[in-house]
Amino acid sequence: MRTWILAAVLALGACGKDDKKEKAAEAQQEANAKAVEAANAQQEADAKAAAAKAEADTAAVKAVDDARAEMQKGYDDADRKLTYLKEQAAKAKGAKKKNADAAIAEIEKRATAAKDSIAKLTGTAAADVASLKTAAQAEVTAFAKSVDALETTLK
Repeated sequence: MRTWILAAVLALGACGKDDKKEKAAEAQQEANAKAVEAANAQQEADAKAAAAKAEADTAAVKAVDDARAEMQKGYDDADRKLTYLKEQAAKAKGAKKKNADAAIAEIEKRATAAKDSIAKLTGTAAADVASLKTAAQAEVTAFAKSVDALETTLK
């Protein structure tokens, strides 16, 4: 009888160890499942962040391109007018010619400065666009005004 009781106690002890192992295995599976869930959530968050960054980069490139195109259009308009006025200046005589030639020399400097400012917009970082656009706008405006002044001189 003692043997039987001893066997029963040993069997119950073994069952207790198996229960602990099962609970530990269940806890490990639950922890693994939570780790997988957290990894999936992190991947999803990383994908959303990458998409947002790509969208922001695209918007920044578009802003730079739009600013450059806007400045280039203003420059091209003034440059076309300058070409016409240079033809008129070549036909001028006396003091008008002298004043026109001096104005053209100044305009050429402004044209170079405007062209350089526009070139700086190409490939610039989005953070720098506003300040470079303002500078380019000022240069292009000064160029256009000097062309208008030449037109007044030639009249």
